[in-house]
Amino acid sequence: MRNRFFPLFLLAAGVLTFSQAAAQNHKHWCEPGYKIVECTEYKEVIRDVCKVVSDVKKVSKWVYSCKDDPFCIHTSGKSGLPCGCGKDGCPGCKGPYDRIQLVKKEIVTEIPITKCIVEKVVEVTPVKTCKKIRCTDPCPPNAVVLFDGDHPNASKK
Repeated sequence: MRNRFFPLFLLAAGVLTFSQAAAQNHKHWCEPGYKIVECTEYKEVIRDVCKVVSDVKKVSKWVYSCKDDPFCIHTSGKSGLPCGCGKDGCPGCKGPYDRIQLVKKEIVTEIPITKCIVEKVVEVTPVKTCKKIRCTDPCPPNAVVLFDGDHPNASKK
């Protein structure tokens, strides 16, 4: 069992040793006539943010009430005809009789509430990038030369 995992262990140890050596001797390489510069650029980043806002909630409610509705009945038995009652009353009618009608009414009330909405926010963030440029080209603003292909010992980082 030990003999089976021993080559795997040696391979892992070799990779670990190589990665540590590479991290200690970290140098940027480029061909002669070019240099590697580190630039700071500013980019817009859009992100979503929760925001609490005030709002109005409309609540509808049905209300029922009663209303008096007086009516007359013709003595001639012909219902539905206008009675023609005046101020003094109507001699050809029975009544007045009272009936109650049901009245249905909707009442809308507004209640102030708060709710959470998602808002997009644009932020400007600095981003570091490495670029390879010709030695004859000027360096961009806010750039640091990491490695110069013509002068390898003159790296500043």
